[in-house]
Amino acid sequence: MGLSDQERTSRITWGLVRLNVLRRKLQKLDRSNRDEVLQEIIKLLDGCWHSFIGKESNALHWIIGSSSSQTVDADDQSLWAMAIRHNLPQMQNWYSPDGKAEFLEEKEYDSSLKSSFVDDFLIIPKLLEYSFEGNERAIVAEIYQNLEDVIYALRRYNDDYLEQRQEFSENISKLFGLCFEHLSKGDDFAKAYVLNQICLLICGNQYYYFKKEDQWDSVVKIITQLRLFHDMILPMKYGKRCRQWNALDLAKLHAKLALAKQENKNYDLERLLATIELCCGREWYDHENKELSKIVESDSSLKKHAKTIKAAIEKQKELRKNYENSNNNEQKKDIENKWREAYSKL
Repeated sequence: MGLSDQERTSRITWGLVRLNVLRRKLQKLDRSNRDEVLQEIIKLLDGCWHSFIGKESNALHWIIGSSSSQTVDADDQSLWAMAIRHNLPQMQNWYSPDGKAEFLEEKEYDSSLKSSFVDDFLIIPKLLEYSFEGNERAIVAEIYQNLEDVIYALRRYNDDYLEQRQEFSENISKLFGLCFEHLSKGDDFAKAYVLNQICLLICGNQYYYFKKEDQWDSVVKIITQLRLFHDMILPMKYGKRCRQWNALDLAKLHAKLALAKQENKNYDLERLLATIELCCGREWYDHENKELSKIVESDSSLKKHAKTIKAAIEKQKELRKNYENSNNNEQKKDIENKWREAYSKL
């Protein structure tokens, strides 16, 4: 798909708006004052506006006037015009995937449509918020994602548009390198990515898109009605409440799920067992077990495995209780190893 210079400018401009919001969030964190990489990221982001538009001039201002004195239309890509169009529902150009201004039809809200829980809990930046490094890693991940959109528009073609913005292009490259340097510290970024991929396998196409409730399959229905998505983040957390997962644990679970999908062998069961395993520090209340059993009994592909599903939950409850009651680190490690062994046999 081709992009005009106007469309490229629009994409970059709104990308810079989002990046500056993230810069301010990063700046507010105490750790950003002590971490050299974070300081460099903040400094480069702070200079992006100038390196993008700082050298532009309006030689015809004395003839045709400035952007603030012109009639705003769909093709005007000045910051003045974009700020106006952004607040006009009929011409929200930055919501359009191709960056073009277009008239959007008003759509009636359908109350039967449910928003995807992934946007609130299970995308990579959200998962990173629960990691040891917390918000800083999540913010840097979002910065990286937004830089990708900016670089796509900037370097879509090797032309005069790019040539005139070499300083800006160099700064974006430096930011990519700094983001890599920060994200590669520790395994929490890898854990967030693999956990996100596991959730994709568990929920499939229902993961990202709006769906009517009667279109959910049984596994997604269980996750939603029991609100298990609150607990599927637990592998990212540190503390007494759950087992300590590492990136390899998650990679093994992902491989097991991917193989079950490829072989189409008890895939629904494997999806549900993986969900139960991810919720490793969860309280399973009687009324929730009854609700889960009801959904399982109504699904032919899961009903025949009802005993296996019940055993997985009981094993999880037992191991969790033992883990929490243990005050000895060696005992905790032993319990964690038994935990891994127990789930590998299910």
